[in-house]
Parts: sequence; structure tokens; C-alpha cells
Amino acid sequence: MPDNITLTTELQAIIERTAQQAAAEAVSKYKKEVKPKRTNRAYLSIKEFAEHFGMKKQTVSKLIKERKIHAIMPLGTTMWRIPISEIENYEKKSRIQTQKDIFTY
Repeated sequence: MPDNITLTTELQAIIERTAQQAAAEAVSKYKKEVKPKRTNRAYLSIKEFAEHFGMKKQTVSKLIKERKIHAIMPLGTTMWRIPISEIENYEKKSRIQTQKDIFTY
């Protein structure tokens, strides 16, 4: 029969390996979800903006048409480009609207 100390040491090693693997997976997932793909750009596509806020591309297009999100369409293209600064602006607008909704009900 194996010694209790040996079993305890082996269990600790297994637990440490499992914890390290879980931590590595969590860091990898975080980097994929949170880290921007390209940081040197000044504009986002509708798809990138929608993914950032967890909404559909059609919703972003509608917000652009309603002028709730500032966007440009460069000459010679048919695709909207949203300035990076609109992320912060939209977050502020959303937060203010949410606060208004909370306090009006």
C-alpha cells in the first residue's frame, strides 16, 4: 500500500497542473475576447462595433441611420466606418439612457 505522504504529494501535483492549465486557458480566452485585433486603426467596421457591444450588425446600421452613432463612408466605398472614439461615446450615451430608464420607473 502506497504511503499517504506519496499520495498527498501526487494529488498536490495533479491539482497544481490542473490549476495551471485552467489559468492558461482563462488567459488565452481573455486575450481573444478582450484584446483588440488591431490597435493602430482609427476606425471600426459595423461588424466589429456590433461584436464589441454584443448586438446585430443591422442594429448598428439602424443606429447610424438614426444618427445615434457617428460614422463615415469613405469615397469609393459602400462600407460605413465608425471612429474608435464612438465606442466611448456610445457607452456614455447608453449608460445615461439606462440611468434615465431606471429612475423613471
